Amino acid sequence: MSPTMRVLLLIAAFLMTIYIGRSLKKSRLQINDSMFWIFMSFILILFAVFPQIPEWAADLAGVESPVNLVYLLMIFLLIVRNFLMTLRISKLEDKLRRLAGHVAIVENEEHESST
Repeated sequence: MSPTMRVLLLIAAFLMTIYIGRSLKKSRLQINDSMFWIFMSFILILFAVFPQIPEWAADLAGVESPVNLVYLLMIFLLIVRNFLMTLRISKLEDKLRRLAGHVAIVENEEHESST
């Protein structure tokens, strides 16, 4: 892995960690969500500090360039994260639908009892 790529990985990981910390401090990000991004940052730091890991993994996977493997891994992790967020959103939408139905029933009962 080129020195330029290693420096870019370190800078990206450092900036991501700072942004995660600020978002947590301002309560814009939940702790369980931040763990994923901290994990991503850790992977970037690990690959930048120990370039032998992506080189070894690229050779093992038959990928021509370690940088391509890093991109592939990050894209894969983001797709998994997107899927998990989709599941979470679907569950929340279902809860919201049930809650709205319950509120409508209660309001209807209150309206009927007041008339």
